[in-house]
Amino acid sequence: MSLQQKIRHAYLNPRVQVAVALLIVGNFVTQIFEKQLDPFNEKNPFFWYILETFWNSVFIIELLFNMAGSFYFTQWKGHFLRSGWNLFDLAVVLMSIPFILRVNIDALQGMVILRTVRAVRVFRLFHRIPSLNKIIISVIRAIPGILNSGVIMVVVMCIYAIVGVELFGTYGADGTY
Repeated sequence: MSLQQKIRHAYLNPRVQVAVALLIVGNFVTQIFEKQLDPFNEKNPFFWYILETFWNSVFIIELLFNMAGSFYFTQWKGHFLRSGWNLFDLAVVLMSIPFILRVNIDALQGMVILRTVRAVRVFRLFHRIPSLNKIIISVIRAIPGILNSGVIMVVVMCIYAIVGVELFGTYGADGTY
């Protein structure tokens, strides 16, 4: 077994996956407390910076660990870039790097949204916990049907609007009801 296979096997170990899930929950709870106690990051900015740097560093290490186990140069099957969840992880981690580097996000136009993207890190749990993953996949598969039913509802409401105007368009025209 190659070193890469050993890393991949270790990363996919259920205990490691539970540990990563707990880290994600810990980060989410930290963000909840931050927004509850100091919503605009004014009271203790250094404390929140240290905490966010800690979480970002943990997730960078976790991402590198994942990449080391599944970034193949000889095959595409099982490659890191083939998984939508891995790409999501990569995007969230990359968006957190400006905070570690202390880039003044508020001064950069269009970068303010990056601060809010950190909150979606909790969606990574859907990949880690199989029962949540099944729910998300089911919801995603249901979207076309929901959109079709929405179109039908709009058509029915438009028909009622047309009929209503035809039947009651002159009601009250003389100023009395």
